[in-house]
Amino acid sequence: RQHSPVRSHGHNQLVNTAFLTIFSRPPTEVELAELVEYLAAHKDAREVAVRNVVWALLSANEFCLNH
Repeated sequence: RQHSPVRSHGHNQLVNTAFLTIFSRPPTEVELAELVEYLAAHKDAREVAVRNVVWALLSANEFCLNH
């Protein structure tokens, strides 16, 4: 089976990586806490939850207006 980076990263690292990749900045404490809580609540469907987080970040005004 192919190694999945989604499975190998902790929630904090995953959120930090997503923010740095998409917004070129780290998440605020509130953003980090909310998204880590979301990922933890959806641990049984983690890959779907990660896709939802990435989609939400890409749909954010910050990304649409700054990138």
